[in-house]
Amino acid sequence: MINCQVVRQILAQLNNPSVILKETCQPLLTTWSKVEKMSINQKYRAVFSDWDKEAFRDIHHEDFMFIRETELLTLEEQVDNIDRLVREENFGEHFLKIAELIHENDFVSEARWREGAEVITSVTLIKNGKAWRQIANRVIPN
Repeated sequence: MINCQVVRQILAQLNNPSVILKETCQPLLTTWSKVEKMSINQKYRAVFSDWDKEAFRDIHHEDFMFIRETELLTLEEQVDNIDRLVREENFGEHFLKIAELIHENDFVSEARWREGAEVITSVTLIKNGKAWRQIANRVIPN
């Protein structure tokens, strides 16, 4: 099922306000093919530029898992974690400024950024156009 809020946010990034201002989802559905063709990186950027917790949830596969060096987060845990980071630490705005897309295709996306002395690399596996698995690595370069 298509979430109209997600479509509105993504279409806002496509500079199509005449469609966004409509009250029903029907006009949005006619442009859904544009949204489906957006990369995972473009979807993350659209959601972070105008934060919405449900929109963030909707760009992830229902079986999503986030893997860190010492823990595994489910979809709900990751959504709550990122929501907290966006609200308390301005993570979305920070991500938009510093994250660099290294590589992306229909199956995988790799982004990298610096936080202090650390270099963070995030790799996302994509399934059916949604983030399915994500792993992040923090290293201090020599």
